[in-house]
Amino acid sequence: MLLFLVVQINVQAQLRDPTMPYGYSPTAVENLDTGQPEITLAGIISGPHGMSAVINGKRVRKGDIIHGRKVIAVKTDHVVLGMGAQQERIFLRAMKFKKTSPKQSGGDNE
Repeated sequence: MLLFLVVQINVQAQLRDPTMPYGYSPTAVENLDTGQPEITLAGIISGPHGMSAVINGKRVRKGDIIHGRKVIAVKTDHVVLGMGAQQERIFLRAMKFKKTSPKQSGGDNE
């Protein structure tokens, strides 16, 4: 019993998202309209094999199914998902960046 508990804790530690604050524990949130899990678009990747997206921690491409929804299209700023006759667009969140001077950022161009 103790060995199983230690292995389970170790597996969870290996799967922790390094971008999340220490102690953060994600919970599954259901979409009240459909009863389906909430969809979170974390990123869009453009590579030699076309566009792909990271949705709920999984890399998906056009045609893949995630949480009962089919990936219809992957664009530069959003993903189109379909479930039956319904379609929804999931957009990347805009990120704000603060400009810093070379002295503040530690640059050596003086």
